[in-house]
Amino acid sequence: MPPPRRHLASLARVLPLLALLLPSLAGAEEPSRKLEVKPLVVGDEDGPASLRIAFTLQGMYEMLVVDVETDDARIDDYGARFRRVRFVFGGHLATPKLTWRLQMSTLPGSLELLDLTLNYAFLPQFQLMTGNFKIPFTRYRLNSFKNLSAVDWDLPTPYFGAERQKGIVAHNGFGKLEGFEYSVGLFTGVAARGPHAKGLADIHGETLRSYSDLTQRPRLEKIHPEIVVHLAWNHGGMQHRPEADLEGGPLRMSAGLSLAWDTRPDPVRDVSIRIAPEFWMKVHGFAFHATGYLGFFERGGDLLDTQLALAALVTRAGYTIRHMAEVALQYALVHARPVLLDHARDRADGIIAAATDPDEIAALTERYADAGTLEYMHAFSLILDFFMIDGLIRWSNDLTWLVTDSRSASSAHEIRFRAQLQLDF
Repeated sequence: MPPPRRHLASLARVLPLLALLLPSLAGAEEPSRKLEVKPLVVGDEDGPASLRIAFTLQGMYEMLVVDVETDDARIDDYGARFRRVRFVFGGHLATPKLTWRLQMSTLPGSLELLDLTLNYAFLPQFQLMTGNFKIPFTRYRLNSFKNLSAVDWDLPTPYFGAERQKGIVAHNGFGKLEGFEYSVGLFTGVAARGPHAKGLADIHGETLRSYSDLTQRPRLEKIHPEIVVHLAWNHGGMQHRPEADLEGGPLRMSAGLSLAWDTRPDPVRDVSIRIAPEFWMKVHGFAFHATGYLGFFERGGDLLDTQLALAALVTRAGYTIRHMAEVALQYALVHARPVLLDHARDRADGIIAAATDPDEIAALTERYADAGTLEYMHAFSLILDFFMIDGLIRWSNDLTWLVTDSRSASSAHEIRFRAQLQLDF
């Protein structure tokens, strides 16, 4: 592996260059005419059918420096890769009231069905959507990946299960600009893929299957119905996409609350009850949002014996320069409480104790070494985004200090740098 100093020196050269771009953007003239980039649309929106095709490509460079708090600081991982290759198809059938959407991930070596939905608007304030899609748990997670300020969602999302599931939801429109917004849904309780639902499984030393991979197609596990509710009040034409306040203007804001109740949770993968209040605000180029999370753990399958198991927070504040770049600070926290950690450790010790073969005992001991050890995770991020050609091209950069506190060891400190180029049309 190349010496760490070589890569740290490269990083030290990149960051000042990014900083030098800010004064030039501040003195730059705003474009007199925007280039409007739209997806490909076939058919008439008022006709019998239409087809809309969109595409997003993301390439990312990442470098991770570990053991920063010791004299053994070293680069543990670095390199460039395609992060997302997404095709989105949508349109209406027979009537504009009946719409459909299909999203596919086509990264090299994989083929995933992410979203497949049908939506019918009975009334402007009452619509039904069914299929496979993100559960409506927090506006932060409902936002598309391509609208995030940072390169990806922060620490809390894997622990609070805002992942895609099969289900049906009644709503009055997602991301309304004004007034009251609601979504009430019934879902299978089984996440279609792992990235944003694997937190509890990680704490227990387990892994999650992916049911969205069309090259594997494992059988769906036993469902356990989950009820999800999202309520929000929006004011001033609040636009959540993107997180940055690119349009500028007077005060806009949104206050929301998300609730989820898993009727028969798997204690290794699910909390019983999740609650997430959030607040968004934009004004004259400044953008702020904060989302808090509480997760309650059902001990022994008894709803009456439910205790707080997880708490988390993500908050960011950013300022947009000339509608072309944003500088932002973001902080995220995840805290796993003793009731959850003790359950994970006791379960792991029981599995190991039940084994009789020495090789199996050794393998299980290694597998569950970190079960029930995570106490706190913190992430402090500096974010710098550049928006080009009216969002067709976006260059995102984040520099993050990660701190992990666990029962089994002293605090671990890491530094992560990510640079991502996005093409979206």
